[in-house]
Amino acid sequence: HVVAFGFALANVIFFVILMLLVFTSTDRDLPIGSDYRWRDQYAIIVMILAVVSTFPVCCVRANLVKIAALENIPKAELERRVKRGRLGALFWSLFTIAVVISSSLILVKRVPDNPPNFDESAVRARGELRAGVYNIHLGFDRFGDPNLHNMVKEVQDANYDVLCLSESDAARIETGSVDAVMWMAFQMQYKYHYYGAHTGTGSFGVAIISRYKLLNATTFFVPGLTVETIVATARVEVPTMNVNGTKELVPYQIYSIHLNTDNFEAAKQMEGIVDHAKNQTNVMLIGDYNFDFRTNSTAYNVSTEYFDEAWMQVYCNGVTPDGYDGSSNKEFQERLDMVFLSRTLNVTAIKVIRAEQCRFVGCQTDDANTRCRSCSASDHLPMYVDVHPGRTRDSCVNGTRVD
Repeated sequence: HVVAFGFALANVIFFVILMLLVFTSTDRDLPIGSDYRWRDQYAIIVMILAVVSTFPVCCVRANLVKIAALENIPKAELERRVKRGRLGALFWSLFTIAVVISSSLILVKRVPDNPPNFDESAVRARGELRAGVYNIHLGFDRFGDPNLHNMVKEVQDANYDVLCLSESDAARIETGSVDAVMWMAFQMQYKYHYYGAHTGTGSFGVAIISRYKLLNATTFFVPGLTVETIVATARVEVPTMNVNGTKELVPYQIYSIHLNTDNFEAAKQMEGIVDHAKNQTNVMLIGDYNFDFRTNSTAYNVSTEYFDEAWMQVYCNGVTPDGYDGSSNKEFQERLDMVFLSRTLNVTAIKVIRAEQCRFVGCQTDDANTRCRSCSASDHLPMYVDVHPGRTRDSCVNGTRVD
């Protein structure tokens, strides 16, 4: 009966732990009426296991004492054996930790400096900066296959100065514990990167990779109607020459953003982001907004109260001369990846990478065909904008802004 009860209790505990792992891996709230975000709370689950495991250990310890008494083992000898066992366990634990740490230091490579042909102290005309966004889908393509290598290839030749990543929180157990941010920075030879908030916060990952030093990099929570989201922000400074022939630094305040998919939540979250950024200099709000101005004008109007969308600054009618509207999601139906700018900044170029190849290859469905798979490494396309201070393009001629 005791053995049967032990097995039954073990099955119950196993089921509970399994369900907790499922909830923490799938970003679900616990079904107990609580609003507590249970995503990535593996530490709590391990703690529960540790607490539960103490009970059988205590029982076994008590039984060993009884067995020792029955076998007439002297008390001093029993204490000596227990002490030796504890010391042995401590030694092997410390030895294992030392081996793991030493191996990590040997195997982990340092992120290299910027490419030899890039000098971050070099003067740029008008302080120009190329920045953009890429939703890397946790490092997986639209069919669920790991695809970080091809994602790097997609943006490698775009010559970004600053690249904001969305859904970058791949350093989690269920996604293979891959630090996609550091890995991409290493592969692209970018000197600076900021991972953003740790994965235990339960929010979408947002990160920043940069050729220029990231100053005052930090994250902050933006409250919504029912859930919060995290925004990463940092300042970069680009050398330029002023009208007096003196070298100066042009600051850009970069925000990396990924909003909730609910339209009302997105509008509320944008209110917090705009309030945080509206008094900053040369702001660039970059990210996957999960709203389109055609389907959620509320969130879009909140965004454009103090800032202008880069795409609309170039194509004032919202489409290119050949009818492309900047859509970058896999269905090519919504312009979700956007950049909002301070009205002190001028956009000289904007591009959705591989849009020309992907618009007509049949990626509107999830069919795993070769053409669609080769079109985009993620479920979004990367995009970039070239900007500099000094607004000059305010006139609209034939749907395009001109000086």
